[in-house]
Amino acid sequence: MTKKLISFAALSDPADERAAELLYTAAFPPEERRPWDGILHPQSPYGPQLSIIRISYPDSAPRFAGIITVWEFETLRYIEHFAIDDCLRGSGIGADALRAVLAASTKPVVLEVEPPADDNPMAARRISFYKRCGLQILHHPYIQPPYSPGLPAVPLLLMASDANIDPAMAEKLLHSQVYNHTRSRSRLRPFFIPKKKEKLSQKKKNHFLSHFFAEIFAQSKKHAYLCNAKAKKLMPLLPRAAMQWCGSSAG
Repeated sequence: MTKKLISFAALSDPADERAAELLYTAAFPPEERRPWDGILHPQSPYGPQLSIIRISYPDSAPRFAGIITVWEFETLRYIEHFAIDDCLRGSGIGADALRAVLAASTKPVVLEVEPPADDNPMAARRISFYKRCGLQILHHPYIQPPYSPGLPAVPLLLMASDANIDPAMAEKLLHSQVYNHTRSRSRLRPFFIPKKKEKLSQKKKNHFLSHFFAEIFAQSKKHAYLCNAKAKKLMPLLPRAAMQWCGSSAG
């Protein structure tokens, strides 16, 4: 088997920049990405730091393989976006690149991932991929705040290389530094309440879920209800139960 070499480089070549932007916009929906200019010209000292992932073989020059954007905080490293070129997926390059990032970090590594759903089989595959690379799901209710006005909040899962990391601390750090979100969750009110027999589009499902969870969290001051041991066991089941409810409403 020909040995491949994975390397990371700062953005410097115009061709790489075009390839990186095309991959970025194709791999992530609008509600899960910041403006491209915000990546090229970050406003925070913590990130995002864009790196080009390159692959090379003994008999060939390095070629563009993917992108990764990282935030470096004192307590953790956060991977905001990670994507491999379509034509190279399934070749092991993504796993090699991610393991290299994890191995190089002296701090816990955290990232967000979509929760599994019947109409999104790729979400379960991504979670399995991250688990094989050494990440674990943090069982903590989490919502990604909107990147900009007009975009919805998104219910996601947090995964980390260290299961002992405090998920509430990670959430607070990401919300305040990555998303510049310091408003109370109580402002994230549902913009509609679906009727039991109303047919919901996928967009409405996503909007409802994000605001549904935000409202639950906002109504429980300082998450006091999580002190109940039974509630802790039930929390991981809420996303699936809500998704099933939405599914039945759409039928």
